Amino acid sequence: MDRSRNPLGIAFAVHRLEVEFDQQLASDTAYGETINRLSESWEWLNVKRNFLKSSEYQKSTLFNSNDLTAAEFIFVDWLKRILIKFLKSKNQYLIILNSSLYLPDSFEQTVLGLIQSIEKPILGISIWPTAPIGSLASGNDNELLEATGLSKLGFLLTQIASKELLQALEINPVLNFQDSIRKSKITCLTISDKHPERPYLWLDIVDSEESHATKLSKNDEHIDFESEPSRSNKEVQVHAFISHWFSTWHNINDVENACLAAQYKTSVLNTTEIDQAGWLNAVPISFFRQFEKACREFDQSADYLLLITADVVSNEWNEFFNYCEKVLVLNSIGTLSPTLTNEFFHIGRFSNLYFDQELPLSIVHCNDLIVTYIERQAIIEMISFFDFFNSAKETFEPKVGFGLMEILRIIIESLELVNIRDRSFTLLHPGGSSYSREVAMQERESIYEIARRFMGDTNRVWSTNRELKPPNFDLNDVINEVKNFR
Repeated sequence: MDRSRNPLGIAFAVHRLEVEFDQQLASDTAYGETINRLSESWEWLNVKRNFLKSSEYQKSTLFNSNDLTAAEFIFVDWLKRILIKFLKSKNQYLIILNSSLYLPDSFEQTVLGLIQSIEKPILGISIWPTAPIGSLASGNDNELLEATGLSKLGFLLTQIASKELLQALEINPVLNFQDSIRKSKITCLTISDKHPERPYLWLDIVDSEESHATKLSKNDEHIDFESEPSRSNKEVQVHAFISHWFSTWHNINDVENACLAAQYKTSVLNTTEIDQAGWLNAVPISFFRQFEKACREFDQSADYLLLITADVVSNEWNEFFNYCEKVLVLNSIGTLSPTLTNEFFHIGRFSNLYFDQELPLSIVHCNDLIVTYIERQAIIEMISFFDFFNSAKETFEPKVGFGLMEILRIIIESLELVNIRDRSFTLLHPGGSSYSREVAMQERESIYEIARRFMGDTNRVWSTNRELKPPNFDLNDVINEVKNFR
């Protein structure tokens, strides 16, 4: 984060609750858009999401011996880890938001106004209106009122207030959020519900969150916490390829260094005109050709090719890579991707082959080629496709490369492998693109025509991502692995 763009030192974190699946896509989208928007001005703090059936809660005697609801216990645990991360940063103010909040266009300016009105150092401000107990605590411009607590939907903490809240949570980790506020020394204010620039709610998402939380609280005692399965001692070998173009100079070194620190063999697909020693230079800007280059340069002694586009930003690469190595030793994994703030294949876009809101891993129909581990044999088969494409009579030079994900998905299924999506980690992927979507869609149809013949010639069944049929092999073993992964 460029400190000149964030002179007051504001950090933010976004918490999300699980929803019923009919609101999953809306929740995914709102969560990602909030993070992408605010990260342009402030520093996003992110920690690994722990799910109800995770080992962190299975092993916790506190979870099984307190009166907190599951949703409250998960939130308080997440908040504690965010507070620790915030206090290690150089930021002075922390904003906590629920992903169901709709932020007005002037939200950032409103927050700056609230900060400028702060007079007491041990202070928390409820950004979502909560019950006031007194008169105006500051000028009418901000309409700040005294309050007994803070709303979990949105609040601001000073650094000193964050220390007080963390101390209260560490002394008694089974306090609910409001009790922890009361136990701390935080002076609480709230914006008025008449504040002209107050946030609002995506009501359908909120209703769905409450419905899921109610259903979960009724079933808490029935959750079967199985013992964590033993881990394979297999060491996974990864060859990472990073797609770099003219607008990713600000981030390429961070991604490359993270891959090297993970001891991945690392290659940069350099599409810029500036050659760099040790990189694969003069690579076409076309993503189709970049992926082809990665497949052909892939060290086939490795178990997985990892493809990363260099516009993806994370401060958790090391933790993410370590976590993925535990996932990749599972059987039948064809591709593995994290959650991204911006992507087409959000987990709520289509129905999934296996999905449990209380588990981190899901079996999906397709992963996007943004941050994706791809199994070795699938890469070898993709090379065969590229050979077929280049020798086709109607071959052409794609400017983009739409359609590759669907082709890879069919190959993955033909190998009786699956696509795994992880929701423990969310990585920041900005919106926008450097290509024409109209051109990309036209190209995709031409790529599809050649791919359809390739699939027929190799005894595979052609289908597109709109035809989500279960694979023609038994998923029971891999579903059991996903269910038992903690």
